Amino acid sequence: LELTAAESVRPRVGDPLDRPAIEHALRELRGAYITAGYREAEVRWAVRDDAEVGAVLEMEVSPGGQRSLREIRVHGARHTSPEVLVRGVGLEPGEIVTDRSLDLGASRIATFAPIARVGVQTEPVGATGLDLEVEVGEKPRWTVELGGGWSSERGASASFGLRDDNLFGRGLGLSLRGSWSSPERGLLLVGSLPPPPGGRVSLIATTGYREGDAPDVPELLEQEELLASIEAQYALNRGAQIGLYYRWTDTRTFEKEPDPFFPLDITVGLGVLGTRAIVDRFDDLFDPRAGWGLTSDLGWSSENVGSDFEYLSSLTNFSLALTPFAGATWVQTARIGIAEPLKGQNLIRDVRFFAGGQSSVRGFDLNTVGPVTFGPDFSLVPAGGGALLVLNEELRVAIWGSLRAALFADIGQVWESWREADSTFSIGIGLGLRWSTPIGPLWADVAWPVSTIGISSDSPKFYFGIGRPF
Repeated sequence: LELTAAESVRPRVGDPLDRPAIEHALRELRGAYITAGYREAEVRWAVRDDAEVGAVLEMEVSPGGQRSLREIRVHGARHTSPEVLVRGVGLEPGEIVTDRSLDLGASRIATFAPIARVGVQTEPVGATGLDLEVEVGEKPRWTVELGGGWSSERGASASFGLRDDNLFGRGLGLSLRGSWSSPERGLLLVGSLPPPPGGRVSLIATTGYREGDAPDVPELLEQEELLASIEAQYALNRGAQIGLYYRWTDTRTFEKEPDPFFPLDITVGLGVLGTRAIVDRFDDLFDPRAGWGLTSDLGWSSENVGSDFEYLSSLTNFSLALTPFAGATWVQTARIGIAEPLKGQNLIRDVRFFAGGQSSVRGFDLNTVGPVTFGPDFSLVPAGGGALLVLNEELRVAIWGSLRAALFADIGQVWESWREADSTFSIGIGLGLRWSTPIGPLWADVAWPVSTIGISSDSPKFYFGIGRPF
């Protein structure tokens, strides 16, 4: 490899003898041979005195031999295609095997969605051959998810999910999700194709149906919604990805008891072409104690993409979890939204932002923060708007074992547009309990509105559930 040429080895002739420098140079020399595939490389050195020239440094290099790949054998794959895993190693028969190539191959397989763990061992064959033994452990198949909760604003709710992440041995995922509450019911079918080992592109397709009370006048109006979407995602690095998507919804709003003379029955079709970025640096998906996360979505709706209306919208959510002192977690979230109609159109309700309730400003009735309008019965109902700002601050402190107390304050507002934004905010404060369990955190909250109540009631609101509170 010409690694012992005079210009590449230290110390040089005439330099003082420095044992640490010699050791460092020879470690680099050995590492260079190993990197090139000489897995048994050894380097030894000694210093002897010479009466004529003084000290002489002698080096002995035993590189051993390179080994080329003969065969890859996969063990432990009960449902995953061994051919997919072999391709994921990234080595071809006859190729020189290095430690780096082994590490890369193992990491490619470890990031494949159906695989939970992987181990790679080598077995010398003859003088120059090498076999790879790949041992994998697969994730469970056909998992069932159940959840539920209760809040004073929406009553009881329940959800379920049935998921398999390894159809046909190729990592194809399929999940059926359902939700039920007194205001609405829905079903969602999601199919996902993860990137192959070493790949970065994944595909997600969704179709679903939802029915229930119309959000603005639930006493009088009902809605039915069909939806479908497809998204391509590209993984940048650990926990970060960008995606392009197309989403289509068809929403029908009609009277529960139709007026015999002037029945209300409106159908709105929206096609949205957009891009999404996701970064997840949390230490836990459901109960983070440290780290941060960012999601940002930009969508464009136009007749050119099958929509009845034209607009631009963007929604960005940033969350941060800190440890201010031992046993405490400080969780902060900021949410900013903007929606602008195009071509002189008005911003329809389906595109507007709403705030108020358990997932945004706790203590307020659902969606009651911000502008209001008159409903069909001339009562005041939430109107939403094109500008949204919500800030959540929550401090969780351990009180006994895995039980924690929470103190929180939520601040938010919705405006017709950012041009009309001012410093008037709705504020809710509250107390809660968090109990960490193997199936996720159980939580209970009580919250009160304290500023800019608007059409919300001023009574305390109660929330119970499992999962991340917000």
